[in-house]
Amino acid sequence: MVPFSASHVRLDHNETTVLLFLSGPHELLCEATRGSDGSYAGADTGLGTLTNTDPVLSIDTGIGPDLAGTRQIIAGRVPTGTSTLEVGTADGGTYRGVVGKGRYVAWIDGAQLPVRLTARDSYGALLAQLGDTGGLIAPVQAP
Repeated sequence: MVPFSASHVRLDHNETTVLLFLSGPHELLCEATRGSDGSYAGADTGLGTLTNTDPVLSIDTGIGPDLAGTRQIIAGRVPTGTSTLEVGTADGGTYRGVVGKGRYVAWIDGAQLPVRLTARDSYGALLAQLGDTGGLIAPVQAP
């Protein structure tokens, strides 16, 4: 029997909770939304297997943007020692990701594609940065 060891990264935003479950190279991204009365209103999930688990700055998966263009969620890997992850969008917006277990989850308001990712250590020193004015997107996985 293969031992199972999983961890997760959690992001809470208004009436939504996003969890990125991790088990080795396997990942499951889940978004659960709640209505104003606190009851569950819906969920989106996606799963995959990373072919490269090196601790580099990346966008590996995501959800959205949603049909209304109100939000999107991205998730990926961060370099060892990362304590903060910042996402910049083409319209000048800046968003903070939640970092844990060598991964991050970030919520972006609106439908703007991320154009910059910045990873910093606990002292604020730059560890890695990705940028593309055309937009950074998660790679499409072949079935």
